[in-house]
Amino acid sequence: MAMRNPAMAACMLAFALGGTARAETADAVATRVRGWVEAQWSALPKSKPETEQRIGFTGRFTPRGGAEIKIRCDSGAVGVVTYTRFDGGGVCAVYPYRRPDNFIWTQVAVSAPDVPIVDSEFGKNGGGMTDRGGNSLWLDANPENETPEDRAEAEKSRAMAACAPADMTQAMACLDKHWSADTKQSFAALPAKQVILTHMSVGMWIRNNWGLWRGGPLREFFTARQVTHPDSMSSVILDAYWLREHGCKLDWSDPTAVRARFERAEKGEGCS
Repeated sequence: MAMRNPAMAACMLAFALGGTARAETADAVATRVRGWVEAQWSALPKSKPETEQRIGFTGRFTPRGGAEIKIRCDSGAVGVVTYTRFDGGGVCAVYPYRRPDNFIWTQVAVSAPDVPIVDSEFGKNGGGMTDRGGNSLWLDANPENETPEDRAEAEKSRAMAACAPADMTQAMACLDKHWSADTKQSFAALPAKQVILTHMSVGMWIRNNWGLWRGGPLREFFTARQVTHPDSMSSVILDAYWLREHGCKLDWSDPTAVRARFERAEKGEGCS
């Protein structure tokens, strides 16, 4: 995609060449982030502004090889992009939007002087992620935006993240422990061909919170078995869980066997 903003293009070139000659100004960071948002977020769903529903975050941003930066993303209305400058010359852009399934998701872009932009999607309660470049971002919802239900959901999310499975059997055990009976039933009721629809919901949560991007025991489990992309890792976990709920008995340490059996399930073949 062509860069439509000259300042953004210049900064990206500077990063590619190993840095800028002098520290980037806060105004330059703001211009770069705004240009990124205009160029990269144009395809996101458009939401009718909801001023009574506001989303914002505080958190930590750690560029690869750099020091941790405390960040603030002021609360903005659903359907509106809100920009916040935080200490150290950084900028956070937040766009909360309502998806067709009526859930609210938030696109967040963060940068600071002379560091790349990190851009990711979060639920309204925040979360954590590490991108392919090794840049990490962890966000907590601003307390004034949280309902008691939000706080309870965030606590459940933190508990499930702390489960920290090291292999596929442990991952399924974590889902067993932390998913409600209704969630398990709803997931198991999905036709095999529709399990892929969870890729950007629970699949994203698994990738961001169980170390599939940043590294850890679960990622090492998969890479040792030639599953090298976090998207594929989370898919195998969810496919395995679905198969197990439908009575399939497999070696859950073998991602290849899981994928082969799930492909048969997608064609309508049940487990004996």
